[in-house]
Amino acid sequence: VHLFQLTVKDADRAFVEALAPLRASNPRLCIDLANGLLQCHTRTNDSGLLDLADRVLTEAPQGQPTTVLVQGDVVAARGNPREAIALYREAMEAIPAADREALERWVELDRETRERLAGVRVIAASALNNMAYRQCEAGGVTTDTLDLVERALTLLPDNPALRDTRALVLLELDRVPEARAEAEAAAMGLPDDPTVRLTLARILQRSEAFAAARREVAAALAILARTP
Repeated sequence: VHLFQLTVKDADRAFVEALAPLRASNPRLCIDLANGLLQCHTRTNDSGLLDLADRVLTEAPQGQPTTVLVQGDVVAARGNPREAIALYREAMEAIPAADREALERWVELDRETRERLAGVRVIAASALNNMAYRQCEAGGVTTDTLDLVERALTLLPDNPALRDTRALVLLELDRVPEARAEAEAAAMGLPDDPTVRLTLARILQRSEAFAAARREVAAALAILARTP
């Protein structure tokens, strides 16, 4: 199934119900399908895909960190950042307490423990990062918001998507030179991500580097134009 080519016309009830036997034997498929629908929505802005993602998620394992994380993403895509933040916080709380405590000491953990927590690490880093990102949308960014993304970067060092979030937080805190450095690093790591390029453009504009900002906007538009 080519999820990126889906529209609501294609992804109707028949499509979802056709996958019912697979979902019954592999609930993880619900998470993958919901994520695919979210990515389709990013390209089409078709709210019907979010409705479909909601339906699929009702059949995912309820209360599990990954399920709650994706539920937060769907809510965020609907334009409700504060509700999404609450769900990301819930996703963190759904991680077993012992694992959460271990993640706070990530740099001290031995190799065996890190390998055991590899999947949980990604969930936690995503939840922390997404809380910070959506706080930028909701307003009221503080140094606590920066702490969220710093904790995420401890788990996934130098991840360019996380650095993009850090750039946005620093911009909201009016730490523009630091924000520019982070945004430039993020764009180098994700040169074909239009959102990252637009973050850099926004920060360049605040830096009064207007010609460079226009180049980044043009680059983002070019990427979008060639995206299926």
